[in-house]
Amino acid sequence: MLADYVSVLARYLANNYGISAQDAFSLSFEGMEDIFANKLDSTTKQNIINELRNLLPSHNDRTRIRADYQMGYKGNICETIIK
Repeated sequence: MLADYVSVLARYLANNYGISAQDAFSLSFEGMEDIFANKLDSTTKQNIINELRNLLPSHNDRTRIRADYQMGYKGNICETIIK
């Protein structure tokens, strides 16, 4: 089920924001991993990676892609409003 969510999110990002499929799948997977971090055991995580193996970049590439967006090297940095 999580693999389906990752795919839906990735396609949304690619179609609506014009980012590459590799970046979209990386950001989607990393985001879902953050959300479910405490409930996602290593076996489940590996099953998702295996299911998305042709679409999901390696761990090192995902880490680099995520950092590129977080640092603003790619895309636009979202501004956080603190009240």
